[in-house]
Amino acid sequence: MLLEINELDVSKFFKRCSGYQQRYKHEKEALIRMKHVENVPRLLTFQDENTKLIMSRVPGKRVDTLSEKNFLDLTSIVAQMLDVGVARHSMPIRDVLVDDSGQISLVDF
Repeated sequence: MLLEINELDVSKFFKRCSGYQQRYKHEKEALIRMKHVENVPRLLTFQDENTKLIMSRVPGKRVDTLSEKNFLDLTSIVAQMLDVGVARHSMPIRDVLVDDSGQISLVDF
């Protein structure tokens, strides 16, 4: 994949390789389903012919550890995801962002 991170949005281009179209479709569908889930990127537009997703950029930086409050907030995000039919097989810490106010977000679906 190729990411282009801009001030307000992130473009994600799925490079041609084994299974790339399926991964593109899964992530696109997940973002569509999560349009009302808080603290995840919003799908702004997509280009099926180029397997490219353009989504909102969520504030924050990657962290090494999470506080107890972060875990509770993450639990809420996951519950909202499951409510709309989106699940993840794993949730590496690199996909969790925390902003300056301590607000947590989840990226990369």
